[in-house]
Amino acid sequence: MAAIFRDDQYFPIQGTYGSKWRADVEQAGGGCLIEHSIHDVDILRFCFGEVDRIAARTANFSGYRGIEDLAAVSLSFASGLEANLTSVWHNILSRGSTRRVELFCEEGMVWLDDEFRGPLHLQTSDDVEIRECPSPPWVDALPLTDDEVGLAVRAYVEADRAFIDAVVEGGLPEPSLAQALVAHRLVDASYRSAASGGVPITMA
Repeated sequence: MAAIFRDDQYFPIQGTYGSKWRADVEQAGGGCLIEHSIHDVDILRFCFGEVDRIAARTANFSGYRGIEDLAAVSLSFASGLEANLTSVWHNILSRGSTRRVELFCEEGMVWLDDEFRGPLHLQTSDDVEIRECPSPPWVDALPLTDDEVGLAVRAYVEADRAFIDAVVEGGLPEPSLAQALVAHRLVDASYRSAASGGVPITMA
């Protein structure tokens, strides 16, 4: 029925991020939506299917020209599901990058905090279940630190290995270029909607 997706992190030009370029629109192309939450748009489409209509608003609180640090995006899916994505870059340096996702169905809801680390919560009229989200044993065996940097790297190693395995085996990596292009089209439509004051864009 409905998905609520919040993605926030401190403005990634400081702290553990050596990325001053993210404040330069000529290099980054935009802010939190294109640089960070394009992955969120991709996840939503992967989970819930094709998007019929998208509307967005963006704002700039930091003062870096062309670099939005707030994006609020509404996505209407062909299935009838409605999703709201809020992407924020703030200056709370004690708060690392994290995501919270809530999904409401007719007979239950699911929610996830702290990105891939979970746990995953499932609630129905009868019960609440908590499922851990452990990494495969080979991921935990990697010599990575348990600090913010080590945990951030750990989040990507499964996808990195899948890509390398596909290349080594002569296969096509997933996700494909075609899937990536759809995510870019959705983000582009979001920017066009925001530029028009939030007017919804119908996706072809």
